[in-house]
Amino acid sequence: MDGLIITVNYKTSETTIRFLESITKLNDFSKVELFIVDNGSEKSIVEKIGNHLKKINKPNIQFITLPENIGYFGAVNYAIKNHIKEIEKYKYCVVCNNDIIIKDNDFLKKASCYSEKNDLIAPRIISLVSGKDQNPHREHLVSFVQKIQYRLLFSNYYIGLILYLLRNVLYRKISSLIRKGKINLSERNIFAMHGSFMIFTDKYFLKGGYIDDGFFFYGEEDSVAAICKLINCKIRFVPDLIVYHDEHKTSIANGFKKRIYKHQKEAYRYIKRKYKKLIYEL
Repeated sequence: MDGLIITVNYKTSETTIRFLESITKLNDFSKVELFIVDNGSEKSIVEKIGNHLKKINKPNIQFITLPENIGYFGAVNYAIKNHIKEIEKYKYCVVCNNDIIIKDNDFLKKASCYSEKNDLIAPRIISLVSGKDQNPHREHLVSFVQKIQYRLLFSNYYIGLILYLLRNVLYRKISSLIRKGKINLSERNIFAMHGSFMIFTDKYFLKGGYIDDGFFFYGEEDSVAAICKLINCKIRFVPDLIVYHDEHKTSIANGFKKRIYKHQKEAYRYIKRKYKKLIYEL
């Protein structure tokens, strides 16, 4: 098998089925192994996905069910450690959300080609909700100003909510500039890629790279960036590769619930404690 794809499902069958309909139609899908990890969904949801898998009958798809939600990278690591084991045998490994849609029929073929000369690959990730590009997630290390912003963001929920609302307005403006061609979309190395769709190559794992699941959610981008810096791997932004992110269509305020804020704050503290010298400017 050329490639490996790991996606995580939580309390939805429709989103995962839509993902399957998208990815199984791609050229070279027969050359990859796909693992779907369910993070403790209800029995009816698991049954719907299972029935769909029986219907499409693809031997290179495995469905793993967990009794409880252990987080995004937690579920990915469970699949790697218990079902995949020798992950470095694949030319590339995609770790992605299940709310991803791929329209380019040659995406997998392109991913395989790009994996030959890169350590990690960040595609364009276009939100179907906001229209904005989610990569590059970070061009450079976290600056002093950004560090202060994070301190404010995670000092208090209501201060964080205000900053979150302001940030979304800024994102819409940036997205508009991208559509007008005013922002650089050239292929280049970046510091961090968005966590909804990450492409790791065998070189990342052979150099000692790993998936850090010491947090529940929201630390994926910075943990991978820090590990890359530690083992001297580069993340390559490749705009020739495009995926679409069908994020949940909730209001901005609903996207910043206290439960979500709690996970974000815990991930921030974990990353800061473990990787501070690797992700922050001195």
